[in-house]
Amino acid sequence: MKLIMENWKRFLNEGEVQEEGWRDIAMAGALGLSSLAAPAQAADAPADDVPVQIDQAESSSTTLDITVPMRGSLQNAMDRAGEQARVKGAGELSTAPENVTVQRTDVQMGSGAVTVSFKVSVK
Repeated sequence: MKLIMENWKRFLNEGEVQEEGWRDIAMAGALGLSSLAAPAQAADAPADDVPVQIDQAESSSTTLDITVPMRGSLQNAMDRAGEQARVKGAGELSTAPENVTVQRTDVQMGSGAVTVSFKVSVK
C-alpha cells in the first residue's frame, strides 16, 4: 500500500498522470489491494498423509513476469506486456502464440516501468 501511494504521489508531482490514465492507475491499485486481501487457499491443499501423484509430462502452463517501460497509459503498458507474454510463453510451451491463453495475475509499478505477472497456458 505504501508503494502504491509513493508511486501515486510521484506521478502527480511529475505531471505524468493524464485524464485517461486515472482509471488505469485506480485499476492497478485495486488489483494490488485485491491480491493482499485474497483469502488463503489452505482448504485446497492436500493433507500430508494423502499420496499425491506428480505428472512428469510436459507442462501445459507457465508463469512469466514481463517488465515494460511506462509509455502512455497503464492499460497500454499492460497490453504490450501481455503480447510479449503470449509470444514468450508460446516458445516455452513449444506451441504457436495463437494456441495459448494469457491471464494477468499481478501488476507492479516501478520507476518508469511496469512489471506484469502472467499465467500462460495452452488452450
